[in-house]
Amino acid sequence: MASFNLKIEDSSPLISYAPDGAWTDPPSTDSPVVASYSGRSLHTTSAQGATATINFNGTGISIFGGRRSNYGTFTIAVDGQTFTRGDARNTEQEFSVNQLLGSASGLINGPHSAVLSNTGGGPIDIDWVDVTSQVGSPTSKLSVTTFDDTDASVQYSPSTSAWGINTNQAFVNNTLHFTSTPGASASLSFVGDAVAVYGTMAPDHANVQIMVDGRSRIFTGGANGFVSGLRPQVLLYYENNLVSAPHVITMTSVAQETTGAFMDIDAITVYSTNTVSDPDNPSSTSGSSGGSNSGDSTSGESKPSPAASRTSGTSKSAIIGGAVAGAVVLILLLIYVFFVFRRRRNRPRTPGIDKRDIRPQLSPKTPDLPMQGESMMEAGFSRVTPIANVSGYPSPAPPAPPAPVFRSDSIARHSIAPSYYSDPSYASDGGVQSRTSSLRSSTALVPPVPRSPASPRLASPRGSGLMMNVTRGPRRPSRRPPPLEFEQ
Repeated sequence: MASFNLKIEDSSPLISYAPDGAWTDPPSTDSPVVASYSGRSLHTTSAQGATATINFNGTGISIFGGRRSNYGTFTIAVDGQTFTRGDARNTEQEFSVNQLLGSASGLINGPHSAVLSNTGGGPIDIDWVDVTSQVGSPTSKLSVTTFDDTDASVQYSPSTSAWGINTNQAFVNNTLHFTSTPGASASLSFVGDAVAVYGTMAPDHANVQIMVDGRSRIFTGGANGFVSGLRPQVLLYYENNLVSAPHVITMTSVAQETTGAFMDIDAITVYSTNTVSDPDNPSSTSGSSGGSNSGDSTSGESKPSPAASRTSGTSKSAIIGGAVAGAVVLILLLIYVFFVFRRRRNRPRTPGIDKRDIRPQLSPKTPDLPMQGESMMEAGFSRVTPIANVSGYPSPAPPAPPAPVFRSDSIARHSIAPSYYSDPSYASDGGVQSRTSSLRSSTALVPPVPRSPASPRLASPRGSGLMMNVTRGPRRPSRRPPPLEFEQ
């Protein structure tokens, strides 16, 4: 959760003094010692058992006061439990101011009550109180926005003419709105988790009713009557148990016969939170023509600043750091991509194999021939080897060559000069007296041609896949036709 600190002066109505008349507010003009206290004021008591009670919302509290040579002892209790027993005596010097009397921390965030008690032996005093408060979630970023009394967001009733403006350097932005009209009020609409109202305390002030979203509290004017002079920039009211949503706060004067008639307002501070993981949701601030102030606050004292300018609640250093880190990451990424691309571009490429270029391997020999033997080999002297199917695919058988036609033995002699043998005028004895004599001739016309022994034929190469059919023809005639005899 977002933590911040609030400073509560001794004259704030958030501190109650008891019993009546036991505490005094010495004027700052009485001694230079009083002027050295915070806000030039203090509350002191010499009565044993006198108490100062601080009601607050937060997780811790620290009480500051003075130490003098004649001071006595005290105790501090939170929620009824005593956690500090101290001695305000100063044995080294006459006095010292702004001294830590006691503190408590680690409280549950919520309403608490702290009591400073005088246990005797001498006087004690209280100067101011520091309260630690928290709002929002654990990942929240705190934004503090201060609305000055001259801000247009502050609405005055019954009319602006019922209110006056006081200018002094002691006020926030050097201005203060005040009124003495009974029932006059000032209101502000805001969005935030906590709100604080600042004004002045003086003996002539009336009681004040402060209402937030319909819940109201009344504070006695003049710090319960124990204020001897005007005390500027005093925390009049604080509430931190709000949700981050629209709210309305209203201050109303409740004048009585036993009180003064005046009420004033110096500034209103709004505490709002934004989650750190949501950079698109800027801190909530309101414009101001009168000069409001806003800023980040996670620790330390929270009090309206007199500066007239309003600054953004977003940390500039965080934005710059995030931008620089993002730029560095982007540059490194671009360098990495460049080197990867360059390496791939310079890498030697391996030629790929296109599947379309893969085709079945065909036989290196033409399929048009029925049989293929080795070169330089003649028929009858080499064996025909079936051609293997190189491609692995079935090949159709080539067509078989036509078988030779042979004639019978009776007409084998007519294989030479068929025109002569077909004429019946030749005699069989080969004579020429008549054309028919050649039919009776038995003498060969030419010497017989020696016959070569028949070569055994190979079986049909059916297993080769060529499916070639070889038909065995008739034998060549054993005798030649009779020779032709011519008459002398």
